[in-house]
Amino acid sequence: MFKAKKVLLVVLVLVLSVFVFTSCGKPSSAEELVEAYQEALNNRDAEALCDIAADAKHGLENVEDYEDYLDELEDYYGEDFEVEITILDVDIDDDTADIEVKIKIKASEGNEKEEGTLKAEIIDGDWYWED
Repeated sequence: MFKAKKVLLVVLVLVLSVFVFTSCGKPSSAEELVEAYQEALNNRDAEALCDIAADAKHGLENVEDYEDYLDELEDYYGEDFEVEITILDVDIDDDTADIEVKIKIKASEGNEKEEGTLKAEIIDGDWYWED
């Protein structure tokens, strides 16, 4: 009986480890990419933006570039801005994708809504936004 409980505990730990490590990985779909992008903007997390940026993946930009990007957004919208992104359509072509989105920006300076395209690059099954 004791051995069965020990085996069950080991299996449970392994399953949880796999879940934790896979859930903390790179976005693997348009939905996950948009969610990660929105969360990084709302948390003012330059490191998270860099982690999901295609240019950074190719070594063209670094965290400081995304800190500047976030500073520019705060200068324009105010420090309290919040972004809400809704996916309207996704068009995948080999290793790139156009994600049609509706973006709502809520801020003390005023609210904005617009539709646009978030360009994405798919590298080894992971999704990255093209800035």
